[in-house]
Amino acid sequence: MKILFLIYDLAYGGAARQLMLLAAGLPRERFSVRVFTIGPDAPWSRALRGAGVAVESGNRRRLFDVGAFVGLRRALRHFAPDVIHVFGLPALRAAVLTGGGGAGVVLGAATPAGRGTPLGRLDRWLLGALAGRAAARGPAEAERYRRLGVPPAKIVEVPPGIAEAAPPSVPHAEWCRSLGLPENARVIVGVGPLEPAKGFRDAIWAYDILQFLYDDLHVLLVGRGSQELRLREFTRITRSTGRVHFLGERADLDEVLGHADLVWVPSEADRGAGAALEAMAAGRPVVASRWPGLAEVIADGETGVLVAPADKGALARATRALLDDPERRRRLGEAGRRRVAERFGVEAMLGNYEALYAAVAPGIARSRA
Repeated sequence: MKILFLIYDLAYGGAARQLMLLAAGLPRERFSVRVFTIGPDAPWSRALRGAGVAVESGNRRRLFDVGAFVGLRRALRHFAPDVIHVFGLPALRAAVLTGGGGAGVVLGAATPAGRGTPLGRLDRWLLGALAGRAAARGPAEAERYRRLGVPPAKIVEVPPGIAEAAPPSVPHAEWCRSLGLPENARVIVGVGPLEPAKGFRDAIWAYDILQFLYDDLHVLLVGRGSQELRLREFTRITRSTGRVHFLGERADLDEVLGHADLVWVPSEADRGAGAALEAMAAGRPVVASRWPGLAEVIADGETGVLVAPADKGALARATRALLDDPERRRRLGEAGRRRVAERFGVEAMLGNYEALYAAVAPGIARSRA
């Protein structure tokens, strides 16, 4: 069976992480896979190519750029996929515009997650007319698909998967020196993309409270995005420039997370489950916003702490309580690692998607069984 994975780009994000795990993990004796990114190339594109996965980029850099769509149409014609797995509404629009929006479509990561986030008439029509299946990461996203008009029979819940994290490869003091941090630095990590809905401005505000309590505490933000310049300016205003560090996109995310004392997921919309899972896989406790999708991943008080979205004081208080209690941090981190292994394994996710692909292309699945 031939699977084409279609996404806007492979910059860091939960959808891109799931795509990478699927594209690299599906058994090659039964699946031929390719990846097409509508936007420009990204570090994870190169990582996939290094793993032997064919990746083509449309290099779209502006709104009216027909070259990306011409490239996608050519890829669809030459590869002739049995299933197109699209991630996000921009990818779904591109698939429909280039003639690839038929029955063999699996859609993921396509629901707006904020309070009252508007959805255009075109996107509502696309979701309602979806001929394939919508893959929801859990009950919260499944309910959002239903509210947007996707027929319940076409919604399938597929919990995300996360690979086991490798332990840190270098001592903490050496790693801190490599980033220009004090050798004994305590570290909070936030993982991008650096967009408004991720809540990192509120996180920096919370840090402005904490930096007067802990002179060895540093915040590391991993990722890039449209808000990066504003966040940098905000760190200047709060006089935390030397304590909040922008690391950009990192290929060694496991290493960064492995050195964290805790991880922040301060989302202002129901996003960030992927970042929470990666932190838990690395054995790090998480302080996150109390959204339904995040609550499906994080067991409050067992693997992390949930606080009200956009509540800077609550974020600072929960963080302080964990920083002052290393034994509790250890317990939460170990419980998070176990929860990932038990409920969010990569093999289980691969098996669920194999069954889903067979459901949207049953004739192909039977002929090649």
